[in-house]
Amino acid sequence: MLMCMAILPPPCHGGAGDYALGMADDILIIGAGMSGLAAGVRLAHFGRRVLVCERHRVAGGLNSWYRRAGREINTGLHAMTNFVPASARQAPLNVLLRQLRLSRDEFQFRPQTASEVRFPDAVLPFTNDPAVAEAAIAAAFPADLDGYRRLVAEVRAGDPFNLTNTHLSARTQLARFLRSPQLTELLMCPVLFYGGYAADDVGWNDFLILFNGLFLEGLARPAGGIRPLLERLVARLAEGGGELRLGCGVRQLVVRDGRIADAVLDDGTELAPAAVLSTIGWPETWALLNTPPPALTAPRRGEVAFVETLLRLDQPPATLGIAPCVAFISETARFHYGRPATPVDPDSLIVCAPDNFAPPPSGTAAEPELSLHVTQLADFAPWFAASPEAYRQLKAATLAATQARAEARYPGLRGHVTAAELFTPCTITRFTGRRNGAIYGSPDKCRDGRTPVGNLYLAGTDQGFLGIVGSLLSGVAMANRHLLR
Repeated sequence: MLMCMAILPPPCHGGAGDYALGMADDILIIGAGMSGLAAGVRLAHFGRRVLVCERHRVAGGLNSWYRRAGREINTGLHAMTNFVPASARQAPLNVLLRQLRLSRDEFQFRPQTASEVRFPDAVLPFTNDPAVAEAAIAAAFPADLDGYRRLVAEVRAGDPFNLTNTHLSARTQLARFLRSPQLTELLMCPVLFYGGYAADDVGWNDFLILFNGLFLEGLARPAGGIRPLLERLVARLAEGGGELRLGCGVRQLVVRDGRIADAVLDDGTELAPAAVLSTIGWPETWALLNTPPPALTAPRRGEVAFVETLLRLDQPPATLGIAPCVAFISETARFHYGRPATPVDPDSLIVCAPDNFAPPPSGTAAEPELSLHVTQLADFAPWFAASPEAYRQLKAATLAATQARAEARYPGLRGHVTAAELFTPCTITRFTGRRNGAIYGSPDKCRDGRTPVGNLYLAGTDQGFLGIVGSLLSGVAMANRHLLR
């Protein structure tokens, strides 16, 4: 879903020749999601010998794809945030592409046409032009316009890339700018949906990054979905001499003298890497340690989980009366974000229509996806506790209720849904290993990527940076900061 971070430059030692190959420079990366692949590509560029191990048989982690009935289906990807024009050279997306030696033209990004935040008594439209949201706020919340402009100025001038764990409540900080509780809820809704790892609030630095990526930069989708991006990253890793091993995760990390001495793979292979970069989450990494660090509390498991319903259609959503690219919806005036009291929260959801994004800049028509993605908050516990039969019944009931709710909101859908699939918290855990199916990970983040184990580092979700651009940037930044020195 989202985040970005500053990319720290690699140390200047005169060129890649200073990074000699050999056991002293071997790096093991756990997980072939966005952050793991990006870190591997970056390290391989500088001559490090890199092995990326992924337990699943497809790369991508939380953002991947599969084929069903001859159609390619994206998982995890609603939209890529932090989208900017090529002329914004210092923006995170363009810096990232340069660091990974990738070209924008390879991906043919499709910008959003229009999205919205929709509550019972208020709607906040937004596009990749920040003036659209500002004009809507001026019309609906004139008393808050000056405060909103001051908020935007602070976001633009601030340093959101502070890697400390200092937590200032975003809701408390927003009270410095906004009088209207409703406007606060409208702004918090997409921020939480695209990066909230705890109930009802995020840290102020998290808010700065998420708000910037959503409202000041914007949304886009790569033409062809997530697969071309993944395939290019895998190719770049191989071109640099890195190795990707699919279907083989890491079973154990052996700690001696406060450092990772050995790593045991699922197939029994034993390695002695100089350093390990884990992208699978902090609780999940902790569980691999044969001896957890003394006098430290295990990182908490995340509890914010989702279900996602994929409705396959017989025609594009726009012809069925669905206009937004992404709609963030709360059926209640006070947006409730977090673990609900029921298996699925019926009152908070995201509806994404991939076919509503603009055509690629090349002018060629994008292959229609003919689908609608409906994401809802979920309580993970009933899904994991259910027997196989109870699980099937819960899935069937959720699918029926979600389709009925979507058809009530968009009556044109009726009669045009050809198939439906449901991804649950159990699905997330099965294919990514995330405890509780919590895609945003633990509330305990390692912001600077360091762990109490000397040569073990984190990147990705539990390093604190989320989504496609954020995950890629996290992998590059942690490689630059810790492993190219």
